[in-house]
Amino acid sequence: MKYLKTYKLFESNGSTESELKDLFEPYINWDLIEDAKDMSLEYLDEGMRLFLEIAYDYKYYIYYMGFSNYENFSEWTTYFLTKDSLYKIKPIDKSKVRYLFRLNGSYNNFEEELVSRIKEAYPNEKIG
Repeated sequence: MKYLKTYKLFESNGSTESELKDLFEPYINWDLIEDAKDMSLEYLDEGMRLFLEIAYDYKYYIYYMGFSNYENFSEWTTYFLTKDSLYKIKPIDKSKVRYLFRLNGSYNNFEEELVSRIKEAYPNEKIG
């Protein structure tokens, strides 16, 4: 019996939503997100959906949002960042925050136009 180990089966090494939000929220350009939603209204009126992913350092997806005339949702994506990786990426470098926009989940001419408009309005942000 002295060789048996105990395991904490229900304890996660993943980060919590509040930890992720507390760490990244000040570095996200929320005006950009609101403006992108406003710019996409004409597409949404045609029945499309806007999807946004915010990534850090091109490998950590930290925020996901969907927006349409019928439903809206957003979440901090805690699946990809563990508590250990959160400590490793501190301090946060705002220049590594990237915004990716999709209309209906696939690349198309409408999306190209929307991304172009967002890039024009926010030339100092990483978009695309």
